Amino acid sequence: MIELDKLTIDDLRPTVGSAYRIDLGEHGTLELTLLTVEGLSDPPAAGSTRRQPFSIEFRGPLEPQLGQATFGLVHAELGTLPAFLVPVARDPEGLRYQAIFA
Repeated sequence: MIELDKLTIDDLRPTVGSAYRIDLGEHGTLELTLLTVEGLSDPPAAGSTRRQPFSIEFRGPLEPQLGQATFGLVHAELGTLPAFLVPVARDPEGLRYQAIFA
């Protein structure tokens, strides 16, 4: 499992466009595609131990729709990323979910 306090924007940028899976128990799995990884402010000063706050956005299918909650997102290379996902939009291609890391 990824240690959230050490996760950075640079860890996730290479996975844009790739699939993350959520285990829904008896309801199977749900696949989300990472759409964006964006910084939310200027990077910290050189030598700082703070990470740059960032957001990530996923697209999933129209059904089932997830409510906002913490999910274990499983990526083939990164392993499990626990993230609090919030549904933010619906479009013809599916539902979009966002997580913010401060």
